[in-house]
Amino acid sequence: MPKVTRSQIASYGVAILAVMLALALMLGLDSWLGMTKTPFLLFYGAVAIAAWYGGLKPGIVATVLSILFSNYFFHYPTYTFIVDLPDLLRLGLFALQGVMISYLCEELRIAKHRAEIDRQREQKAKDRAEAMQQRLAFLDLANTVLTSSLDYETTLRSVVELTIPKFADLCTVDILPADMAINPLAAVQAKDPNRADLVRQLTATYPLDLNDQTHPITRVFHTGRSELIPEVTDANYVAMARDAEQLKFFRQLGIKSAICVPLIAGREVFGVLSLMLTTSQRHYCNEDLTLAEELGRRVGLAMENSRLHRQLKQAMQRQEATLALIDTWLASSPVGLAFLDTDLRYVHVNQALADINGIPLKDHFHRSVREVLPAWGDTLEPVLRQVMQTGEPLLNQELSGETNSPGVYRHSLVNFYPVCLANGQTLGVGATVVDITQLKQTQTSLSQREAELSLITNTVPALIAYVDLNQRYRFVNRTYEQWFGHPATEICGRHIRQVLGEAAYEKIRPYVEQALAGRAVRYESQVPYQDGGVRYIEAVYIPQFDSRGQVEGFVSLVSDMTDRKRAELERDRLLQQEQAARQLAELNIQRVYQLQNLTAALAQALTTEQVREILLHQGLAAFNATRGWIGLLHKNGKTVEIVCSIGYQEAEIAPYRRVPLTTPLPLTDTIRTGEMVIARSPAEYQQLYPSLADTYIASGSQAIASLPLTIEGRTIGSLGLSFNQPRDFDVAERAFMMTLARQCAQALERSRLYAAEQVAREVAESANRIKDEFLAVLSHELRSPLNPILGWAKLLRSRQYNEAARNRALETIERNAKLQAQLVDDLLDVSRILRGKLALKFAPVNLVSTILAAMETVQLSAEAKQIHLVFEGAGTSWEQGRAGKDKGDKGDKGDKEAAITIQNPKSKIQNFPTPLVLGDSGRLQQVVWNLISNAVKFTPAGGRVEISLQLPNPDSHSPTPDSQKSVQIQVSDTGKGISPDFLPYVFDYFRQADSSTTRTFGGLGLGLAIVRHLVELHGGTVGVESLGEGQGATFTVTLPVLEGSRESGVGNREMHHSPSNSQQLPLQGVRVLAVDDDPDMREYVTCVLQQHGAEATVVSSAEDALVALSQQMPDIILSDIGMPLIDGYMFLEKVKNIMQSRSLSIPAIALTAYAGEYDQQKAITAGFQLHLPKPIDPDELVKAIAEMVSTTRSGDRS
Repeated sequence: MPKVTRSQIASYGVAILAVMLALALMLGLDSWLGMTKTPFLLFYGAVAIAAWYGGLKPGIVATVLSILFSNYFFHYPTYTFIVDLPDLLRLGLFALQGVMISYLCEELRIAKHRAEIDRQREQKAKDRAEAMQQRLAFLDLANTVLTSSLDYETTLRSVVELTIPKFADLCTVDILPADMAINPLAAVQAKDPNRADLVRQLTATYPLDLNDQTHPITRVFHTGRSELIPEVTDANYVAMARDAEQLKFFRQLGIKSAICVPLIAGREVFGVLSLMLTTSQRHYCNEDLTLAEELGRRVGLAMENSRLHRQLKQAMQRQEATLALIDTWLASSPVGLAFLDTDLRYVHVNQALADINGIPLKDHFHRSVREVLPAWGDTLEPVLRQVMQTGEPLLNQELSGETNSPGVYRHSLVNFYPVCLANGQTLGVGATVVDITQLKQTQTSLSQREAELSLITNTVPALIAYVDLNQRYRFVNRTYEQWFGHPATEICGRHIRQVLGEAAYEKIRPYVEQALAGRAVRYESQVPYQDGGVRYIEAVYIPQFDSRGQVEGFVSLVSDMTDRKRAELERDRLLQQEQAARQLAELNIQRVYQLQNLTAALAQALTTEQVREILLHQGLAAFNATRGWIGLLHKNGKTVEIVCSIGYQEAEIAPYRRVPLTTPLPLTDTIRTGEMVIARSPAEYQQLYPSLADTYIASGSQAIASLPLTIEGRTIGSLGLSFNQPRDFDVAERAFMMTLARQCAQALERSRLYAAEQVAREVAESANRIKDEFLAVLSHELRSPLNPILGWAKLLRSRQYNEAARNRALETIERNAKLQAQLVDDLLDVSRILRGKLALKFAPVNLVSTILAAMETVQLSAEAKQIHLVFEGAGTSWEQGRAGKDKGDKGDKGDKEAAITIQNPKSKIQNFPTPLVLGDSGRLQQVVWNLISNAVKFTPAGGRVEISLQLPNPDSHSPTPDSQKSVQIQVSDTGKGISPDFLPYVFDYFRQADSSTTRTFGGLGLGLAIVRHLVELHGGTVGVESLGEGQGATFTVTLPVLEGSRESGVGNREMHHSPSNSQQLPLQGVRVLAVDDDPDMREYVTCVLQQHGAEATVVSSAEDALVALSQQMPDIILSDIGMPLIDGYMFLEKVKNIMQSRSLSIPAIALTAYAGEYDQQKAITAGFQLHLPKPIDPDELVKAIAEMVSTTRSGDRS
């Protein structure tokens, strides 16, 4: 290994650089630390670095420069070289310490250098000893083989086998007989049998020619000198090859190195031993040649001995010469070598071992180990005997102790080898001894120098480390250990990343790479620590170079400035906190003042307009906003309306005056989410609302805030603020904004409640007035029919009248009873409508049939007032009044007959085209009947009521606004008309144009309200037109047409009053069980059922009904609901239980005065098949029973 030196210029340069860096650091720190108190603080480190890098002289140079700089810059008086005695003493002490440091570093460098040289010498000696030992062993073995047989061919085979594979990969022996013709391949052996076959094939194809001087074997035959070819190249193949085929053979053999030695007998070459390497990764050298020649000579001797015994003496002489040569080599070996026999007596010893043992060479022979080395006898004898017994070598045994030289303490590294014959007989023990005393002393000295260096570096408060080219720590001082909490043994050898952590390493990595690039680095940095904290450091990296000027590492000097930096940061933080707290306090005072003013102003405002005005003006002023708006959620909960704004042009605010709640706007997002929406800058607004960015930028706004107006957890609107500068909206400002928003919401809610209270008061007063009027009208309308009913009933019971008078009295009673029932039905319909319980049964409805049915219902009333009912539509007309007259003038009786018979004018309306609408036929008939009956009621005698049906044009392709065709029903009269003041209230509940006691027309004022609700439930509209009082009125109902359906005519619609005209009894043979606690009702039901052929069993209680049920099974049950003890629901439950036990079922109809929608649903749920409210028309009751029984019997038959 070459000697390691450093450039003197680099050494002195490092010394000067270290001193200059120390001076710069001290000058920089002088203003904070007062370096005049410790003028040598950093110069110690500079001297240590210079001496460590360059040795004694650079260390002394650094010491001198440090003394000069320290005296000039840091000793009073400064900037002069004048010194007094105390300063001179301090400078002298520093100089002494610097020289000592430099001397110690120089000694350390020298010791390291010497140790390296010794190690190299020891390794070389060891290698030579091992090689010699192997060669001796090989020669001994070869000698044993050669002397063990005198057979010619056996000896040759033994020789070639001996060389494989220890000495050669391929070995051949070529013999030259007496006829001078080379006998090829007397013996051949190869590590790879294929190569042996290839050699045989080559020799057979191309026999050796003694005249061929290009082949090394023939040359050896001619010259008798060995040939060494360390490296066989392709050029050698080409030179030897006779043709391309032989060249191919040579290349297939792949010989890398070769030795050819002559086999000589009687001073004549009789053969050549060729040793070749083909696969081994080495080449033959001169030592190999010597060994080969020795082998060749021994082979020749063996061959000569086998042929000529007389040459034995000559062979023994050569053997003695060889031994002498070995002894000479042993004598010159720097390693102690010895051979001991089985009695552990020295047989062979070289001078090196005699020097190690400290006694003359001649005093070793034939003496035992214990005699030569008494102090080591007890240690060595067991070991040597163990080697002989086991036959295993014992290597690298370190022995220490005193030798025969008084006071000399030696350290030796010993290897013991068993020496055995081929037959396994042990001859003794071979020993190699290397004196490592000087190496041990060097190591001890080096350890001492390292301890001294560690003492110096450990006293420095900085972190000192040496990092190699692979960024692994090679040295760290104690401060480094304390900083990281790990001993140096755990840090050294590890990568910087492993010690510092990934985050800290990435922070300093650029500086490390600069230092390893050969540049000195100084920096301050904040690096993350492994415990999660942060350290502030000041670091200096000084690169180290080898003798070739290549960077081999760098020295790291790191100072921990964490405490100082943290103190500075804490000071800055406290100062900032104090300033922020002062500003926040001032801002809070200002905001509290503004909030108080706003609260006081809002407390005095009552109306919504006043509140909005205050909110916008003072709210904008509180936040220095330039523009603002107030948006409120509409009562439908789906749209948002900007009720007022300030700072915006009408063109800017108009598109957003009223928008759906789902529109992406700050206003709607705030109301929808209940959260504040802010945009601190135009860029942030563009990110939130890309589609509105252009409008926003054009408005000049730089920031916006949309604040939710929340009352009791629900958001009623938004207060928007716009600013002409970007704004951060910190936490305190957002909190103040939300406080202001809550005040605004409360003020708006108060104003709303105030306005609502005013409106509610007016509505309550109006409702109270309407209620009083309605109750008075209701009392009148209910009592008026009762008077003729009770009057005529009493007269009929107390007096006798003829048939005509009785019929007129019964008609009067029936008409007034129906009127009263109609009043109750209207009240029930209004109740259902107000509770949202009015249900419709939708199906396709023929409007012509519906209109005619309604006209039929009011026909008698119209005839009584001689009012003409006219129905027109699609060019076809039908006039009820004229039809009556066509039968002839027969007085009242004739008119009535005409009216009844004209109900089916087939010739007029058989082919009348009519549309279908989807609706409830009964309710639509109720609508038309209400309108016609109203028209008849308010039209004077002899007037005219026209009903028209306007059909959609089938050829029209222009869609209506709602993309659906519609049909119109108009009812016009020539009656009283409607005042323009009352026209808006025509369809309101409980409203009448005249509710005074002097009114001309009766009624509750419910009919038209019911009409409006029913029409709207069918998806239509209803309206009214009137030119004023006395001008008549026109009501128009518009209904959507069922698409794709139209009937060509009304069909054979038979219109007659009742099925009672039929001669057949519809309930013939039907068994009916009826239960009702009212005796009048029982009598009425009994009469109706018996007149229609039913077998009626009528009882007064549920108990009696159950008894009757057990006696006879009826076909149907009629039951009242409200009964004492057991009501209708309980009764039906008992009936169901009885029927289930018999596996039977009986249909049941609820016949009750509980006529509400809820009562109907409850009855159906309880198990009744039908719910009929009282009063019930006899025909309707009979029809319901007949249909129910018919359905049940049809089901039984199926």
